[in-house]
Amino acid sequence: MWDQFRDEDGASTHPQRPMILGPLFTARASGTVPTGAVVDKMIIVGSLLDREAFPWPADWYRRRVDEHAGGDASARLRLWFMDNATHGDDETQQNQTHTIPYVGALHTALRQLAAWVEDGVEPAASTDYTVENRQISIPETLAERGGVQPIVCGSRRVTQTLLACEWAKR
Repeated sequence: MWDQFRDEDGASTHPQRPMILGPLFTARASGTVPTGAVVDKMIIVGSLLDREAFPWPADWYRRRVDEHAGGDASARLRLWFMDNATHGDDETQQNQTHTIPYVGALHTALRQLAAWVEDGVEPAASTDYTVENRQISIPETLAERGGVQPIVCGSRRVTQTLLACEWAKR
């Protein structure tokens, strides 16, 4: 996403300090600068309204894993984006009429990851999303979206299945 500040040759279009801090911060936070050379299975849960950790790096990392996997990382990686979820795993949200906690998706990811690794049970597919003008967008309907995104149907919040959404409309 930050390539908007580079020219066609990859050089910075603005003055830069001699030390680039992004890789340093990343290495301090995660122990290394991720390359995408994943050999094990993983599920990434990203929040689209995260104020502290933007969702773009999750897409960037998925693309790095795709490169190392020969173009399709789905055999070892899932990426689930949560719409209207912010940073933190608090059940009580600051804006309870607009945001959702991602704790349920995180717990689901851990359970599905364990079943995938231990028993070969495929987890839910990655969220279908697009990146356009540096914005990540996900489809409106649950059937198109994939992943495990909670959605609102009428006055009830439901997760994971179209049948649950249809039931909530009754």
